[in-house]
Amino acid sequence: MRFLLDHNFAPRHAEMLRLYDIPAHHLRDAFPGVIKDVDWIPLLAGTDWVIVTCDQHIQTRKAEARALRSSGASAIFINPFFANLSLIKKGEWLLRHWPGVLARAEAEIAPFYFQLQHNGTIEYINF
Repeated sequence: MRFLLDHNFAPRHAEMLRLYDIPAHHLRDAFPGVIKDVDWIPLLAGTDWVIVTCDQHIQTRKAEARALRSSGASAIFINPFFANLSLIKKGEWLLRHWPGVLARAEAEIAPFYFQLQHNGTIEYINF
Protein backbone atom coordinates (compact mmCIF):
# COMPACT_ATOMS: atom_id res chain seq x y z
CA MET A 1 0.00 0.00 0.00
CA ARG A 2 1.30 3.42 -1.03
CA PHE A 3 -0.16 6.81 -0.22
CA LEU A 4 -0.61 9.49 -2.86
CA LEU A 5 -0.93 12.98 -1.40
CA ASP A 6 -2.68 15.33 -3.76
CA HIS A 7 -2.18 19.06 -4.30
CA ASN A 8 -3.76 19.86 -0.92
CA PHE A 9 -0.36 18.90 0.45
CA ALA A 10 3.11 20.17 -0.20
CA PRO A 11 5.60 17.74 -1.73
CA ARG A 12 7.55 18.15 1.53
CA HIS A 13 4.77 16.39 3.41
CA ALA A 14 5.29 13.24 1.34
CA GLU A 15 9.05 13.56 1.83
CA MET A 16 8.53 13.89 5.59
CA LEU A 17 6.39 10.75 5.74
CA ARG A 18 9.00 8.81 3.77
CA LEU A 19 11.60 9.76 6.40
CA TYR A 20 9.49 7.63 8.74
CA ASP A 21 9.36 4.74 6.26
CA ILE A 22 5.83 5.54 5.18
CA PRO A 23 5.43 4.90 1.44
CA ALA A 24 4.05 8.32 0.56
CA HIS A 25 4.43 10.29 -2.65
CA HIS A 26 3.10 13.58 -3.88
CA LEU A 27 0.78 13.76 -6.87
CA ARG A 28 3.41 15.87 -8.64
CA ASP A 29 5.88 12.94 -8.36
CA ALA A 30 3.47 10.50 -10.00
CA PHE A 31 1.88 12.85 -12.53
CA PRO A 32 4.10 15.83 -13.38
CA GLY A 33 2.46 19.01 -14.57
CA VAL A 34 -1.08 20.19 -14.19
CA ILE A 35 -3.60 17.37 -14.25
CA LYS A 36 -7.28 17.29 -13.31
CA ASP A 37 -8.70 14.85 -10.78
CA VAL A 38 -10.87 13.21 -13.44
CA ASP A 39 -7.73 12.52 -15.46
CA TRP A 40 -5.35 11.11 -12.82
CA ILE A 41 -7.74 9.19 -10.57
CA PRO A 42 -8.66 6.60 -13.26
CA LEU A 43 -4.95 5.93 -13.79
CA LEU A 44 -4.82 4.43 -10.28
CA ALA A 45 -6.98 1.47 -11.34
CA GLY A 46 -5.31 -1.82 -10.46
CA THR A 47 -2.66 -0.20 -8.27
CA ASP A 48 -2.07 -0.14 -4.52
CA TRP A 49 -2.29 3.66 -4.22
CA VAL A 50 -4.45 5.21 -1.51
CA ILE A 51 -5.43 8.80 -2.25
CA VAL A 52 -4.98 11.26 0.60
CA THR A 53 -6.83 14.53 0.06
CA CYS A 54 -8.70 17.42 1.64
CA ASP A 55 -10.73 17.83 -1.54
CA GLN A 56 -14.25 17.00 -0.43
CA HIS A 57 -15.48 17.75 -3.96
CA ILE A 58 -14.17 14.40 -5.14
CA GLN A 59 -17.12 12.95 -3.25
CA THR A 60 -19.72 15.37 -4.59
CA ARG A 61 -18.81 16.28 -8.15
CA LYS A 62 -20.31 13.61 -10.35
CA ALA A 63 -17.37 13.14 -12.73
CA GLU A 64 -14.80 13.00 -9.91
CA ALA A 65 -16.91 10.67 -7.77
CA ARG A 66 -17.47 8.38 -10.75
CA ALA A 67 -13.73 8.39 -11.51
CA LEU A 68 -12.91 7.39 -7.94
CA ARG A 69 -15.50 4.62 -7.71
CA SER A 70 -14.64 3.15 -11.10
CA SER A 71 -10.89 3.23 -10.42
CA GLY A 72 -11.22 0.97 -7.39
CA ALA A 73 -8.74 3.20 -5.55
CA SER A 74 -9.16 3.85 -1.86
CA ALA A 75 -9.26 7.37 -0.45
CA ILE A 76 -8.70 9.11 2.85
CA PHE A 77 -10.41 12.48 3.03
CA ILE A 78 -8.97 14.82 5.61
CA ASN A 79 -11.38 17.27 7.20
CA PRO A 80 -11.24 20.70 5.50
CA PHE A 81 -9.78 22.37 8.63
CA PHE A 82 -6.43 21.00 7.45
CA ALA A 83 -6.25 23.43 4.53
CA ASN A 84 -6.01 26.36 6.96
CA LEU A 85 -2.97 25.04 8.82
CA SER A 86 0.56 26.26 8.15
CA LEU A 87 3.04 23.98 6.40
CA ILE A 88 4.67 23.04 9.71
CA LYS A 89 1.37 22.50 11.54
CA LYS A 90 0.20 20.25 8.70
CA GLY A 91 3.35 18.18 9.07
CA GLU A 92 2.95 17.92 12.84
CA TRP A 93 -0.68 16.91 12.48
CA LEU A 94 0.13 14.24 9.89
CA LEU A 95 2.84 12.70 12.05
CA ARG A 96 0.62 12.72 15.14
CA HIS A 97 -2.31 10.98 13.43
CA TRP A 98 -0.61 8.82 10.82
CA PRO A 99 -0.15 5.70 13.02
CA GLY A 100 -3.94 5.45 13.37
CA VAL A 101 -4.46 6.06 9.66
CA LEU A 102 -1.93 3.41 8.73
CA ALA A 103 -3.36 0.83 11.14
CA ARG A 104 -6.89 1.41 9.87
CA ALA A 105 -5.88 1.31 6.21
CA GLU A 106 -3.91 -1.90 6.64
CA ALA A 107 -6.92 -3.55 8.29
CA GLU A 108 -9.25 -2.77 5.39
CA ILE A 109 -9.91 -4.38 2.04
CA ALA A 110 -9.72 -1.94 -0.85
CA PRO A 111 -11.49 0.07 -1.92
CA PHE A 112 -12.20 1.92 1.31
CA TYR A 113 -13.14 5.52 1.97
CA PHE A 114 -12.47 7.33 5.23
CA GLN A 115 -12.97 10.82 6.60
CA LEU A 116 -10.20 11.81 9.00
CA GLN A 117 -11.44 14.36 11.52
CA HIS A 118 -9.55 17.16 13.26
CA ASN A 119 -9.02 15.05 16.40
CA GLY A 120 -7.78 12.04 14.43
CA THR A 121 -11.06 10.15 14.55
CA ILE A 122 -11.56 8.05 11.45
CA GLU A 123 -15.07 7.66 10.08
CA TYR A 124 -16.20 5.44 7.24
CA ILE A 125 -17.72 7.13 4.23
CA ASN A 126 -20.52 5.31 2.47
CA PHE A 127 -19.51 6.29 -1.02
